Amino acid sequence: MKTYFTTLTTNSVSRVVFYANTFDSLPFNSPRGSYNVLKARLFNLHYANFLRLARDTFNATLKGQTGYITEVFLDEKDAKKMAKELNTRLNKILALNNWQRV
Repeated sequence: MKTYFTTLTTNSVSRVVFYANTFDSLPFNSPRGSYNVLKARLFNLHYANFLRLARDTFNATLKGQTGYITEVFLDEKDAKKMAKELNTRLNKILALNNWQRV
């Protein structure tokens, strides 16, 4: 399984981030839009519902007052759990569609 999402911990707060070195392995010509929204789409949710899922299922804390509200994790184990689920879903989608880089 390829790793597309990983955790990044700073100041005792963990985030699930899209791993930038994996762009070449995706079937997109170039990154477009927010990879925060990609996380929501992998769960087949709107972004607001994804944030609720992150909070309720993965123990995320929601941060932000302007722009995008994002999920952060006080426990890195919770962030790793979400990253693992996102990687599983993205790998499954790519395998099912047999996508190749265009």
